[in-house]
Parts: sequence; C-alpha cells; structure tokens
Amino acid sequence: MLPSNRTSLCLLTMSISSFQCYAALDNLPSLQSFTGAVLTPNAQVLKTGKASFLYGQGVYKDAQAPYKHQMLLSVGLFPGLETSGRIVVSDDFDHGSDLSASLKYQLPLIKQYTGFDLAFGVQDLGGAANNFQAYYAVTDYEFTALPIRLSAGVGQSKLPDNIMNGPFASIEYQPFSFMQLAAEHDNTELNVAAKVFTPPKSLPFDSQVSLEYQLATGHETNQQAMWAANLSVPILGYSDRALSKKEKSLSTSLEDKLLIEQSLHEVSSVASLKHALKKEGFLNIQVGMDKNTLLIALENRRYNHNEIDAIGVAMAIISNHAGKAVFSELGSDNNEQNAKLIMLKKGIPVVAVESNMHCYREFILSGDNCEQLTFTSHELSKTYRQTDWQEDKIASSFGRSQIIFSPLVTHAVATEYGVYDYSLALGTNLVTTLWPGAAIDLRYVLPLTNSGDFDDGKIWGEKQYQSEIDTALFHQAFSLPFNVLNQTSLGYIKSGYVGVANETLWNSPQGYLSIGLDVNYFEPTDKHLNYRKLEHKRTVLGFYQLSLPQFNWQVKVQGGTFWNGDTGIKISSMHWLGDVRVDASYQNTQVTQYDNSLPEEFASINISIPLTFWRGMKPGYIQFKGDNNFNYGVQTRINNEDGHNQLNTGLGKTVNIKHDIASQYLNRQRLSPNYLQVNSDRLRSAYLKYLTTQ
Repeated sequence: MLPSNRTSLCLLTMSISSFQCYAALDNLPSLQSFTGAVLTPNAQVLKTGKASFLYGQGVYKDAQAPYKHQMLLSVGLFPGLETSGRIVVSDDFDHGSDLSASLKYQLPLIKQYTGFDLAFGVQDLGGAANNFQAYYAVTDYEFTALPIRLSAGVGQSKLPDNIMNGPFASIEYQPFSFMQLAAEHDNTELNVAAKVFTPPKSLPFDSQVSLEYQLATGHETNQQAMWAANLSVPILGYSDRALSKKEKSLSTSLEDKLLIEQSLHEVSSVASLKHALKKEGFLNIQVGMDKNTLLIALENRRYNHNEIDAIGVAMAIISNHAGKAVFSELGSDNNEQNAKLIMLKKGIPVVAVESNMHCYREFILSGDNCEQLTFTSHELSKTYRQTDWQEDKIASSFGRSQIIFSPLVTHAVATEYGVYDYSLALGTNLVTTLWPGAAIDLRYVLPLTNSGDFDDGKIWGEKQYQSEIDTALFHQAFSLPFNVLNQTSLGYIKSGYVGVANETLWNSPQGYLSIGLDVNYFEPTDKHLNYRKLEHKRTVLGFYQLSLPQFNWQVKVQGGTFWNGDTGIKISSMHWLGDVRVDASYQNTQVTQYDNSLPEEFASINISIPLTFWRGMKPGYIQFKGDNNFNYGVQTRINNEDGHNQLNTGLGKTVNIKHDIASQYLNRQRLSPNYLQVNSDRLRSAYLKYLTTQ
C-alpha cells in the first residue's frame, strides 16, 4: 500500500532535517479575551464542551497603562463557537471593575477546501461602556510537518496604541509537547511570549493547566510584565455524540456480566421483573398488558442528572426479564415480545418508550441501532388510565419525602462598588409527595457567609440572606388533553409574599415546540413592604420555545409583565453541553408606570449544573440529594445612552418557583420523543455504567 500524502511529506521532511511530524498545536488563550498568540487572535477556538478559567495581570485600556487584574471564563458552546466573559479590575480591588462579553466563531468547511481556518470575532460585545472593544477577522495555517501556526488578520478596535486597529499577524511555534513560543505584530508593535502547559492526557478528565508570560513588547505604556494562568476542563457530562468502535465494544468482563443478565429472560417471571425494578429503587411500579404488548409504568427518583439514564436502566432491566415466560404468564403467546415503558413523574405519565425485546437486547449487547425503538408523549394519560394493571402500585410514592440541599448565592459582580460582593447560604428543601401531581414544598435558608458590602446597613445589606423559612407552597399539577400540563401553586414565597401561581405548558407531540403561560398574583405580608408601595405583584408572562436536540440547542422568547411591574421581552439561547446548560440572554424591559421611564437593555449569561450524584441514594420515605438544577448567572447593562454600565435594579425578574413543570416533570424541558430519539445511544451507555457499579 502506498503511504498517504501526509505520511510521505513526513518521511521526506525527516530525511532532510531534524524535524519530525507533529500533532496539531495546542489551542491556548492569549492575554486578551480569545484564543490566540499574545495580544492578537488566531483562527482557533475552544473545543466544544470545554470550559476555560483564566487569571492574569496586565490589561490594556484606553491610553493608560495596563489594568492590574483580569478574570476570564470561556466556554466552547457548540462546534466553532467560543464565548467568553471577562472581569477587569484596577489595582484597588474595591473600585474600577469592568464586565464584558466576547464571541469568536470559526467558519466550518473552510479548512477542508483551502487548508486554512477562518474566524470572526468581537471583544467587549455591545456593552454601554466598551473599554476593550475590538472587531476582527483572522485566518491561520498550521503546517503538517512543522510545529508552526501562522496567523494573519485585520481588526477595528478601541484598544490603546492602535492594537488590532488594522492588520496584524503572528507565529506560534511549539517545539515541545509542553511549550509554545509566540511572536506577533499587533498593528503597531512587536510582542513576544512563552507558554508552558501540561501535555495531553497528563491530567485527569482531559484537563489542562497553562501559563503565559510576555517576554518582550514594543509598547512603551506597558512597563510591567503581563502574564496569565489558565485551567481548561471538560464540562460535566459532555461527550461527542458519535460512538467509536472502541466505545461500542465491551470489555470481556462487562460482556460476560451483560450476557448473564440477559439470559434471565429465559426463566424469569413477572414477580422477578417487579422485584428487579423495585430493588433498583424505582417507584409506582405497575405491570399490565395491552393486547400483546407488555406495559410497565414506573417513576424515577434516583438518576438525577438526566431522566434518560433512568429510562436506559429501566428498559434494560425489563428486557433482561421480559422473555417468553413473562408474556405467557400474562396470557400472551405472541413471540414478538413487544414492551412499552411509561415513565411517571409525581404519578403523572410524561413519556413512553416502546421496543421489541429481542431487538432491544441486541442493541444493548452490540450498540447497533434498534429500528423498533420508538418514543411518544401523545395521549399517555388515557393509555395509563385505561390499562388493566395487575395490582396496586408497588413502592408507592405517597408520603415519600426528598430533602434537597442547594447553595444559594446572591451577588454583585464587577460593579462600581467592587469586583465581587456576595451573600452565601444553604437552602434545604423538604418536598413531600401526596397524590398524583400533588406535593408540599418547604425551604429553610441558613446563612453561611457574606462579603462586607452585604452587611447590615451597607450597600447590599437588604439583600443579605436571613435565617428563615422563605418558601412554603402546595403544588397541584394536572395532565390535560393535547399534551398540556398545568400546575397551580399556593402559599408563601420570596420571604414575604403570599399568593397563587399558575403555569400552563403545551408541548408539540415530538417536543420541538413549546408554548407556555405563567399567571401569578402575590401580596406582601410585611407592613414595610406596603409602605414602599409594593402592595401586590401581578405577573403575566407568555413564552415560546424551540428545541433542537440534534444541535444541543434551545431558544426561548418570553414576554409580558415581570415581577416588579416592568413589561418587556427576554430572548434566551440555551446550549446543552452534556447535562450542563449555558444560556445567553438579551432583555429589553421598561417600568411603564412612570412617565419618564425609558426601556433598559441587558445581556446575561447563566450556567445550570446538576449538583448531585449521577445515581443517587435509593429512595425510601426519606431521601437526601443535591439540587438537580443549580443556576448561576451574571448580567450587564448594554446600549445605555448615558454610557454607563451600572447594575440592574431588579428588572426582568420572575416568580422563579423551583418546583415548576419544566424541572419537575419534563427533565429540564428535555423529556420529549425527539430528545430521546437523538440521544438514544445514552440509553445503552447508562445501563453499561449502571452494570459497572454492581
């Protein structure tokens, strides 16, 4: 066989020089808000599903010497897109901070046809005070046989000394697997830096640590050394969707264990099937027949990152036991062995999975697609009610309680008062399930610590967490015809309001479209709130959401009257990286009750993380767990005519009841047929992961 062109080139190069064929150069951060050389970008972006945390000293602003500190968070949201949020701080950490956002997009397919990568980007996007704004286009070329990357681009910027305000170019050279040297012309001056970093696979979880130090610069305004340290890590639960042959194949020990489990269907009974499901911790278990299809209903409270993992484990356990003996025991002589699993949440059916058991066992064993695997959410309540179940529910959820721990953080980031002010508390929820759709929800807040500006009498003193029960609610949800869910919540919220909240949500049959309406009315209980003219809260918000799981993407448009009486619109782009969601939002809202009020615009970024184990404690009558959906976000004012970037004073707020339909019943708005179909490989991987724990 003739060697490939790449191999031939490598052999030729090695024969005439001391160079060898190198793997691709590492993509490392610059000393600004993007992947690059020193002060200029290259056309590379952070890998999808990775997060990067950088701290550095030395940042150019206006025509002044560099700021002292910068803190940067970057995320690869989807292939080709790198997003960043940066806080820049002066020498005095108590004053003079700036919050900005940046984007960089690498065009697809360009390299395939030209050999070059091409990217466009913006630094300090859309803020009211754009101290670091720069727009740029950049292309780069990476040699096959030499560890060198050449970059060239053009920009328009507000940076001092005309940095990136015109053409720029750079060269990156990686002589070792742990070191790079970068030199550039930033449009006006030369800069040189060295970068050292951990080689691939040298740290757990595919993480990397790097350090960059500026060795030389021609800028006279920079009289101090600039440097930055960076940590990049994969985001929890993210992996490429396509499975390699190695990932599909099983180890010998795992295959033996799997074959033993699958052989049970030859001798298993209905009783042993029920016992296996109960033993794994599933609740509300019921078994019945519909014509020749075996029906199983059950509820998951153990697999906390994603409901699809519970479905994968349950379906595999069913296929292990549902053989000819089980079907014969239930009065079916059909050898097709079709089974349908109906997943319940709080006793309400939300999605069903149906498959032929022969096909499903082969899918688990080999990883090949099962053509007879289907998903539905249509008319499940009707099917559930009309099924002749064998007996009452096994392991009923009635009276079972979950104690849920979650950190609570209220904060002010990069404000005119300081870099980071906060109040931290521990929230403890007691959620007790009653009849289908009904639950009692109590939360106690225990303050832990806070910064000085959150002390009583200080600037944020009124927002400091207090030791109290801040939530006491009764929830009742109903499954209505045409895929509509409705929940009414009555009680006490937000440390001082009593009232009612009603949420209605419709999902299209496959789950691509969602339409919802939230209507709430609350009155304050404290007299001082009445004195501040906050007699009542009327919130009316409608929303439309498009979900495209094949792109790990959702977009949501929300509009109406918010918590503090302001009216407007909020648009959110939500990106799933495994079980972590990163949201970027734009908000335009106005307090219409004041004649001189003007609309205000804000941009925000929010991250949602499950703070609990993948497979948690087996649910008894008391179950301890972490928060499935911990949210943390920052917001900045944009397009303000006064040119300032000061804090939002409470616009665009919602009732924010944790026990809502999306999180309690719909797996954070992912429990739909289209999501399950796109991610069906995870059904198998969840069961294999479960087997390794046994």
